[in-house]
Amino acid sequence: MFEQGGRVGPDLTTYQRDDLDSLLLSIIHPSAEIRAGYEMTSIETSDGRTLSGFLSRNDDKLVGVRTAGGGETILRHEQITKLEMQKNSLMPESLLAGLSDDALRDLFNYLRSPQPLSIPN
Repeated sequence: MFEQGGRVGPDLTTYQRDDLDSLLLSIIHPSAEIRAGYEMTSIETSDGRTLSGFLSRNDDKLVGVRTAGGGETILRHEQITKLEMQKNSLMPESLLAGLSDDALRDLFNYLRSPQPLSIPN
């Protein structure tokens, strides 16, 4: 959000963060609606590897998969023995478990802020 963070999921800056119902659903049940381009894909390769991530490329010659760590692996189609789209989001269902009431309030205030927060040094 606001050009901060990694590339694990979609940029939240333009997401409907002022719609609390939609925001809550996305956090509490992230697999209910997965933004296009962020569907999890599982790939098995002919050399025995299993990769999971988002398709970053899929054309007639190459398939690219971006992993949760932000890395990208490019494979030729003949290296792939199985490619399967997953039904579940990469974001865990229990993301809010263990957060205090204050931490929850801070998280939602941050997510709903219309501009980047300035943090004093």
